Amino acid sequence: MTGLDPSLLRELQADPTDPEAVWEELLRRGWSDGLPVIPPTPERVAQMLGGRDPSQVHVTLGPEGNEATLARIAANAVMAGCRPEYLPALLVALDLVGRNGGMAFANSPAAPMLVFNGPVRGELDINCSYEMLSMTSRANATLGRAVRLVLANVGGAKVGRLFDVQHGMPGRASMVFGEFEEESPWEPHSVAAGLAPGRSAVTLFLATGSMPVNYHQVPQRASELLLILSRCLDYVRGNRIGPTPDTGGPVVVLSPKHARAFSKDGWTKEQLEAALTDAVNQHWDIELEAHREKLELINRGLDPADPRMGQPKPEGPATVLVAGGLAGWHSMIVPTLAWGAPVTAPID
Repeated sequence: MTGLDPSLLRELQADPTDPEAVWEELLRRGWSDGLPVIPPTPERVAQMLGGRDPSQVHVTLGPEGNEATLARIAANAVMAGCRPEYLPALLVALDLVGRNGGMAFANSPAAPMLVFNGPVRGELDINCSYEMLSMTSRANATLGRAVRLVLANVGGAKVGRLFDVQHGMPGRASMVFGEFEEESPWEPHSVAAGLAPGRSAVTLFLATGSMPVNYHQVPQRASELLLILSRCLDYVRGNRIGPTPDTGGPVVVLSPKHARAFSKDGWTKEQLEAALTDAVNQHWDIELEAHREKLELINRGLDPADPRMGQPKPEGPATVLVAGGLAGWHSMIVPTLAWGAPVTAPID
């Protein structure tokens, strides 16, 4: 395919050779996220598609089931600054987002956090190490941004159409990194999720923020690091109190040095995930007076034959990943939403 039928895209009124005019037009139309964009000309969109059928519907998004055709996805990928070789990874990521309609990200202070495994990290130059979440590489910055633009421009996740989102969060711009498999003492997350070793993959998490974990002691002791991680998980545990907790299982992103400290003391990743899951699920039955009253009102409205609602025990295991720079003694906890479990898919 050498060109793209312009009827599949809305024509730009601004001169595509004038980047500022294009940006101003897209801001007026509500198509930009506030940052400058690459003009999505038919020629650029055709190059992004790489011969794929532009009219093919890849995924539906939003409560109205809006159709994300390949042409619309490619146009948003162009605007985000993606390279054409990023499109296969972007399509898999959007498929995972579409499994929950994409609205978990639209109606809550959450972002689609994409974690890549396998050869795709090197092929696309996805940062796994220093400042991986600072959008210091093109792939990390633009893949997440493309997902965000598709959610907004196709799924309808825009200001004015959202509800119950008081503050948002900066990770909505892009929250993408690769697991640092080469520096991990354990198998990659994609393998733990059931894929073959060496397979390119992406995992989608419903991230609600990030929390640094500091442990600078020498020598490193796994028991002390576990204590610090457990204390930091109090934040996640606190947000699980109530009849309808929103917080899911945390993602614990260990720096390579912290991961080696656990491995040196004989910990497997499975053992560590089990210990962290136990830690975050402690004190789940704490009841506040307001929650007691809410449960009473809920039960009062139920049919007498229906079972009574009680304080639910939170579910969702902790997930351990290894990523980050090699020099420091910092790790990171990423709280997640309870509305969807992490999902992993291969990238062909």
